[in-house]
This record gives sequence, structure tokens and C-alpha cells, in this order.
Amino acid sequence: MLTWQEQHDIEQTVYPAYTERAYGEMRQRLAAALTPGAAVLDAGSGPGTWLLRRHLADIEVTGLDLFRPDPLPAGQYAIGSLDAIPYAAAHFDVVLCYDVVEHLARPARTFAEFWRVLKPGGLCVVKTPNLFGPSTLAAAVLPHAAHVAVHRGLGTRAGSVFPTLFRCNTRAQLGAAFAASGFETEALYTVDETAGYFAFVPWSYALALRYSRLLARPALAALRSGLIGFFRKPPLAPAANRGTMPKP
Repeated sequence: MLTWQEQHDIEQTVYPAYTERAYGEMRQRLAAALTPGAAVLDAGSGPGTWLLRRHLADIEVTGLDLFRPDPLPAGQYAIGSLDAIPYAAAHFDVVLCYDVVEHLARPARTFAEFWRVLKPGGLCVVKTPNLFGPSTLAAAVLPHAAHVAVHRGLGTRAGSVFPTLFRCNTRAQLGAAFAASGFETEALYTVDETAGYFAFVPWSYALALRYSRLLARPALAALRSGLIGFFRKPPLAPAANRGTMPKP
């Protein structure tokens, strides 16, 4: 596995805009929402989502996941299901759900819970694989053991790798599911981060960066590996038929 510095050095040679293309807009939009004192739910947090680290001094983060990570993330932490979030309604200003939707058995139920625990005007930020990306399609047909092996090579603990179901992993599915729960879509777009799965040796990382650079062309946007969405709970949300728990 290449170090972060090694990856950075290769990026500067092959595709200097890679990190900004993949994460720049997401970081800017999220930073604008993380006002001082904001209550944030890191939904499916594991040891803590990296996007929040630079903001920890100014916001109140609550992590929620099915297992107890080691090390624990900064701030509060709870063990529980995203199908039944153990917090009161209208508790959070922001919900961040990073690389979690692909594991959800009942996405609509989870999104209804996000609606419930967000304050009126609150923001839900989602990042998940795009099913139409070739790397995601390959992952969809590989057995779980293969996923564990790949993540082991990337330095991820085997116990932190969950089965992938991909039940809401196209732009159309994700947008429609959040709309059905009452959210308004502020942004929903694709990014490519394929290179992150090939950071084993310099040549594989460089080749994957060239592939990501190719997918920067607007005509190839549908083939990018990731989906990012920003979904807003309206400031004056109607009480009826919004955020109610769908039937199983």
C-alpha cells in the first residue's frame, strides 16, 4: 500500500487535479453547513469520517454504527441501526452518510430516519458508489470474501468490511428515494475515485489516475465510480406523510 505522500507525489505528476475533482465540491458544501456549534450525526461512522476531522473543534459530532470501532471517533458515539436511530426527532443540523448506502438493506427506512432526526432546514450529505461505474459493477458481482481481500490490501480491518447490496446506487434511485422521504435535492453528481482502489504500487496507481482523468470528460460522467448528494429537509416541513417509517 502506497503512503499518502507517495500517492500525492504520483498525483502531482499524473493528475494534479484528482483530489480536488473528487472531493473539492463536497468539502466546500459540507464546510458551509458545519457552522459553529452544529450538531452532526456521522451515520455509519466507524472510527470517524475523515471529512469531519478538520471541523471537530467547532461542531458537536455523534458517531453511530453497528459495531464499536477501535479507536473510537472523537465526540459522542452510539451503537445502533440506521433503521432506528436512537435520537430524538429534529436533533441534528447535519447528517453525513459516507460510503454506507451501498450496505443498506432498506434504504427508504434509513432515509426516513435521517428526515426524522434532522431539524427543519437540516442537510443530509451522502457519498456512495455509483452502480454504473465499472469498478462498482465489478464489486457487485464479486463475493464478499473478495471485498475483504481487497480492503485488507488497502489496510482496512476485515471486521469493518460489510456486505454490499447496492439497492440505491444510481443517481435516479438515490434522488427518488430522498424525494420520497420529503427531501429537496440541492446537488447530486458523480465523481471518480477509482485510483483509491489501486494504490498498491506506483504503476497501478498511476494507471488508475489516468483512467480517472479520462472520466473527467462530461460525456463520461455516468461511468464515474462515486455518487455525491446533498439533500435538504425544508425549513417548514409538513408533518403529514413526511419522514414516516415505511412498511417493511
